[in-house]
Amino acid sequence: MMGALSKSAIDHGAKVVSILPERIVDKTDIETNVHELIITKTLAERKQIMFDRSDIFLTLPGAIGTMDEFFEVWVHLKLEYHNKPIGILNSHNYYDGLIQMLDSFSLISPVSKSSMEIMIEKCPEKLFHSAIKQHKSIKKGS
Repeated sequence: MMGALSKSAIDHGAKVVSILPERIVDKTDIETNVHELIITKTLAERKQIMFDRSDIFLTLPGAIGTMDEFFEVWVHLKLEYHNKPIGILNSHNYYDGLIQMLDSFSLISPVSKSSMEIMIEKCPEKLFHSAIKQHKSIKKGS
């Protein structure tokens, strides 16, 4: 999915940066037609670079690695290490179970309202537009 997304982004004039740990590079076909390709030694180094260079965090349908990244970014928001927008693309109800679990967190733990403000959309365009609007609002208030 990430390869298709980066190809589409490039086709529409976006700058694409690919950040991959070397273990993944050895095991998969990587999209090399990107503006910048960064190979890291570790997964932790990859996530730190992604965190530092990102303005918005969007969670697309994925698996265990996607969940790892989502929860780390969300915990950083909860602990106020950042105030960057976070969104989930719930295409074809892919994340219904996750969303139900997230909703239950507010019932059983002291999760602040600000850290629960995760954008959830079924339509990619709506999610992207909402995230950009929220990012611009945050930048303006800084």
